[in-house]
Amino acid sequence: TQVITPLNPYMIVLLGLVRRYEPTAGLGTVISRMFPFVIPFWLAWAGLLAIWYFFDLPLGPGNGIFLGQS
Repeated sequence: TQVITPLNPYMIVLLGLVRRYEPTAGLGTVISRMFPFVIPFWLAWAGLLAIWYFFDLPLGPGNGIFLGQS
């Protein structure tokens, strides 16, 4: 959802680019047009997380997805 948050540092750049072609566009226009991209990306990342979680794959060298018990 980072692409549709107003706190995204590149949102003003994206808004400027959209306003070049549609001068009446505002922040709501940019967010509503980016929203269809959020859902597939979220599903893809959730799927990757599920694969790593259920197969207990390492996240990096010597680091699993579960914390060890002390």
